[in-house]
Amino acid sequence: MMMKTWVENKPVWWKEEVYGAPVSILTVGTLCRNVAGFFFPMRMSEEEKQRLEDLVKENSLRLEGISVDDYISFAGSSPRENLFLSERFLVSYDLLSGIGHRGAFISKDQRFSVMVNAGEHIAFRVVFAGLQVEKVWELLNQMDDCMSSSIDYMTDPRLGFLTSDLNLIGTGLKLFTILHLPGLARTGSIMLWEEKLKSLGFYLKGVRTGPPTDARPLAIPKHLIEQGFHSSLSSPVAVGLIETVGSLFVIGNRYTLGFSEAEIVFSLSHMVSEITKAEMDARQKLLSSSKLTLEDMVGRAEGVAKGARFLEFAEAIELWSALQLGFSLNLTSNSISLLPLSLLFELQGGHITVNLTSNGNNTVKMSLMRANKFKEIFSN
Repeated sequence: MMMKTWVENKPVWWKEEVYGAPVSILTVGTLCRNVAGFFFPMRMSEEEKQRLEDLVKENSLRLEGISVDDYISFAGSSPRENLFLSERFLVSYDLLSGIGHRGAFISKDQRFSVMVNAGEHIAFRVVFAGLQVEKVWELLNQMDDCMSSSIDYMTDPRLGFLTSDLNLIGTGLKLFTILHLPGLARTGSIMLWEEKLKSLGFYLKGVRTGPPTDARPLAIPKHLIEQGFHSSLSSPVAVGLIETVGSLFVIGNRYTLGFSEAEIVFSLSHMVSEITKAEMDARQKLLSSSKLTLEDMVGRAEGVAKGARFLEFAEAIELWSALQLGFSLNLTSNSISLLPLSLLFELQGGHITVNLTSNGNNTVKMSLMRANKFKEIFSN
């Protein structure tokens, strides 16, 4: 019943104002903690995993916005039904593909989750639309304070919070913002930003569809998983800059050790603000030098969006990208007033199949429903 509720009740961040639009898409934060007195998940027996799961479940009920009915156990559950939660970044792909006792609380408004036994004992995750790094950290910190009042964490006086993943030791905080950067990509300036951010302790990568390269396979068709965006505990699945899809890129912190949470939050927000300005300048430069080319690209995208009966996922993402760029430069027709944030997610395989019958992985049905999503934008 709760799964049906999560499907029907859209995330609150789909409907909120997108700060930093049209460049910033969403900001995701994950805070990892491990409980004292337990081995790391990879060394835990199933009995220990269940004992930890029960402990975290009991103490998570202190968090505002969740109840005992908001917990989903991934042990023995259907990966196909849960796939859309990974596409919304509410849970990591590690949780879907894990083994044994594991699960997550999903808040009723789908603003946050508490993952259990997903690589680390506890992983708090928060999602906001656009560039809202400070708000993401504020909520993560509140959740952490609430949980730590009744659970002792593994800590070291010199290193900070201890994790099984060496890339998380210290603060245990990973933040990333997904950006739409067609201007910088087309002008070639994106490479310069990669080097600049790397020198400051951040990464800039392209966003890739499909699971992490080292993930365990799920018992569902691979092509279905490939039709969506997923994440590990640390970051979304990423690739090199030239391999990205839909001109989508991600910026996040590389390090959790040697930097305070406040420094990570401030620096990421500042860096994204800078690259946003550079992107808008690049778009205006393209408009001045290549207006006819842009008009042709956007006009073709509108024609396909209005008339296509079937759309594959890769084509749909490129279509979304072209229309998003056209809207920001006032190159679209009056038919389009807004591209909702929800569209980017509803094009993904898990979102489509969860609304289908038992033949939900039928590629023809999926392509038909995906094309209809664009038609709904023009008809409203």
